This record gives sequence, C-alpha cells and structure tokens, in this order.
Amino acid sequence: MSWMSAKPLALLLGLLAVAGGEKFADGVQHFRAGRYEKSYALLREVEKSYGDDELPSALLVDLALAACQTGHFDEAEGYAERVAARDPEQGYLRDQVVGASRLYAARKATHEAPATDPKHPVPVGPDIKKLDEGLNSVRRAIEAFGSAILARPDALEARRNLERALDLEKELEKKKKEAEDKKKKEDEKKKNDKDKKDKDKKDQQQKDQQKKDQQKKDQQKKDQQKKDEEKKDENKQDEKNDKKGQDEKKQPQKPDAKDQQKQQPLKQLSPEEKKRLEKVLEEYEQALIELKKSRAPKHQPGKKDW
Repeated sequence: MSWMSAKPLALLLGLLAVAGGEKFADGVQHFRAGRYEKSYALLREVEKSYGDDELPSALLVDLALAACQTGHFDEAEGYAERVAARDPEQGYLRDQVVGASRLYAARKATHEAPATDPKHPVPVGPDIKKLDEGLNSVRRAIEAFGSAILARPDALEARRNLERALDLEKELEKKKKEAEDKKKKEDEKKKNDKDKKDKDKKDQQQKDQQKKDQQKKDQQKKDQQKKDEEKKDENKQDEKNDKKGQDEKKQPQKPDAKDQQKQQPLKQLSPEEKKRLEKVLEEYEQALIELKKSRAPKHQPGKKDW
C-alpha cells in the first residue's frame, strides 16, 4: 500500500543544485518508480553529504516521504516536523506523515500487517492491551488525517487514509469487545472452576473430618466396650469370689480332736454304770494305798527314823 502520494516529488526534480544533486535526482526517480527502499537509501547518502550543515527543505520533504513509504516512521515524523517548523504550509505533509505513522503503529501493535484492501483488514490478535495501544494509535492517525483534510479539503490521499483509519478503528473496537467478552467468559469460567474446586475441597475436608470424627467415635466405643467387658469380668470374678466365700461359710468345718472333745456333751451314766464306776474308783484308791504302803521305808531296829 502506498502511504503517501508521489505527486509532491514532481516539484523537486529541478532542485539539482543541492549537494549530491545526481544522487538526489536518482532517489527521486526510484521513488516515482515505486522503488522506495532504493530511493530512501540514496536520499540518506545525500543527507550525509551535508554533514552538520542545514538540510534544504526540499530534501527533508523527500526524506520524509521515502522514510514513510519504507516503514521508517519515526524518522519520517522527524523530517516532517522539521519541514513544518520552517514552513507552516508544510503542515499538511507533517499531518500526512504522522497519520501514516500512527496508522502503521496501530496495525503493528495489534499484530496486523498493512492490508491491500482497507475493507478487509487482517484480523488482529485478542490481546486487550495491544488492542488498546492500537486504538490509541489509530485515533491519533484519525486526528492527523482530519487536520490534513482541513488544510487541503481537496486532498484525496488524506481522505483515503482517513477512511482506512476509520475502518481500522471499527475493526479494533469490534476485536476489543470480542476479546473483552471472551476474557469475561474465561474469568467467569475460572471463577466458577475455582468456586467448584474450593467447594469440592471444602466438601472433601468435611468428609475427611466426618470420617475422622466417626473413627474417633468408633474407637471410643470400642474402648468403652473393652472397659465394660473388663468391668463385667471383674464383677463376675468378684461375684464368683463372693459366692465361694459364702459357700465356704455355709460348709461346716471339721473340728479337730480337742475341739471335738470339748464340743462333745457328757454322756449321762446309768445307775449301773455309776455303781461300776464307783467300784472301779474304790478299787483304784485301795490299790493306790497298797502301793504307797509298799513303797514306804521299813523301820530297822537301833536306827532312828528321824
């Protein structure tokens, strides 16, 4: 796409008195033939030949146009500003160059190459930040082309550039809205996914806690059952011991011989038994007397007993 009209260069073909006039003329011819890179290279050589001297306005105009056509927009704006500072009549050139520069920047910021058909621009990427940068640039281009048209209402090139800029602005606004809607949906999906994940996590935590609580209750129940069983066994053992003690108390104890003798009541003697017993006792006493007599020492004559 031709960013700028080549018509202004036709007025510069006779300016061969500038330094490097031959290269200058060649640069102009290449530009008119559409060989913009070659034209810009030759014009830059002419610029260098001036050294620190001030460049002629004609050369600045050609450099601005050639730089713009080759995509060197920063340089093109610089040349155009220098021309407009010298001659307010060149404000049109400056506005055209600035507009073309900003229009290109808008497409570049949104990853869109210059389109050959302004009605069908190349789709831009979905990056909202890039789209904002592109919109800022294209709106600056619209202002610049509008200013150029005010300066020259009959300038068809400025009108075509303005139309391109307006088409691109609509396209970028549409892309931005689509990107914002898409981002909103993605954000909502992320939020819903996060909410679901958080809910699932919370539910799982509750389930885990319930499981732990249930396990704790089950363990406590088992421990209590074990204690109850142990207590029950102890009670059974106590009952058994108590019963054994009671049984032992109920069973009569076998007395020994002495106790048995003490406990046995005296038998009542019949009269006959009494008589026999008395007779036995008398005989026992009589025998005892006879025994004492037999053991008593006998008296010997002539021997005192005391």
